[in-house]
Amino acid sequence: MTLRSKRLAVISNLKAIQEKNALEVLGLSQRKLNDIQTQIDSLKNYRQDYHNKLLQLGSEGNDVAKIQEFRSFMDKLDKAIAGQEQVKRTLEKEVAQRKQEWELKYQNSRSIEKIHSGALKTEQKQAEKREQNQQDESAARIGRNTNFGTNGA
Repeated sequence: MTLRSKRLAVISNLKAIQEKNALEVLGLSQRKLNDIQTQIDSLKNYRQDYHNKLLQLGSEGNDVAKIQEFRSFMDKLDKAIAGQEQVKRTLEKEVAQRKQEWELKYQNSRSIEKIHSGALKTEQKQAEKREQNQQDESAARIGRNTNFGTNGA
């Protein structure tokens, strides 16, 4: 490896690390988004259960105070769901941004990797060409020395 390909190897490794880090950050953001969606689903299920209980209370002829208490609690659940939905929208934007950042790092990493690979191939071809030239020169020298020895005798 020449100095150029060594430098490119260092850059390629650095870009690969940056890509990996960006992917980890994207994964973390995605997990947070999944967690908040799970919370929202859980709250909605809980609200639905509570709503069913409210309907049951109403059909059983319970007192107004108890029904108002249930409605008040459902309002609080609705506010909690709305708050979590807002957090979810924020996290969706974050995930989209992190994905975009990762894609850019991925493209940069692949580009540098391709350049590094090309540099290595070029260096290999140059080394093979030098080796072939040396072998040709050695063969020519041996041929001259052999011819010189037979002509001189």
